[in-house]
Amino acid sequence: MSYQTIFLSIFRYIHWYSKLPKINVYIVCYNNEVIEEVERTLSQFGRIVEKNVSRIVPQFYYYRLETSDKEDVEKALKNYLEKDLISWYKIEETFG
Repeated sequence: MSYQTIFLSIFRYIHWYSKLPKINVYIVCYNNEVIEEVERTLSQFGRIVEKNVSRIVPQFYYYRLETSDKEDVEKALKNYLEKDLISWYKIEETFG
């Protein structure tokens, strides 16, 4: 495989992902096992670009997600909230 072919395939991959909308997901969860399950669920809907845990409040999680299924992410998080597995969540759309 030539360098040009490799470069072209990488460019297509990056270009495809750059077209997906990005959302910020904020979650408050007090159980580490549950947050791991939530993270697996989020990764089913799209690619997790960034993950941060607050240093001040260790139960506050931030995810930046590339996905086209914002509504499905919201349904899944609402389901976790109704089952009292997470305490709070917020989803906001971003521009890049």
